[in-house]
Amino acid sequence: MFHVLLVLPLLILAVMAFSVLLFGILALIVSAMGGASAALLIKGKTAKRLLVIGFSILTFGGIICILPFIAMYMQIPELSLTILTIAAFLCIGILAVVGIKSSAIIQNKLGKTVLTVIFYIILVAAASIAVFIPIVRYFFASMQN
Repeated sequence: MFHVLLVLPLLILAVMAFSVLLFGILALIVSAMGGASAALLIKGKTAKRLLVIGFSILTFGGIICILPFIAMYMQIPELSLTILTIAAFLCIGILAVVGIKSSAIIQNKLGKTVLTVIFYIILVAAASIAVFIPIVRYFFASMQN
């Protein structure tokens, strides 16, 4: 029974890491396919712009999920990984602001409201995570000393 206590937490962590990696890869694939189909099949300029912004945000989400695995494989320093992650969240925030400005053009009041709320939620989440990453990093660095 003792060996189960040794192996089970490692298996749970491996499954969690694999699921994050799989989500990151699938997000990149879906965003590439969706972005290409939006560029080719959608006729409306505003709808095309909003879809490309949404798929770009999904792309950065996939990059954020894959970034720790790439950093471990390529042995990127922790400070560089933090800077890259913050930069990805800032890009998501910029895309959300562009999405908010682009959704103001929509004629349908419900569609405009829903898209604006979605992009505001993404903006607040990206900004708060980008601000809290250095704070959490500093907190854990100070605990080690």
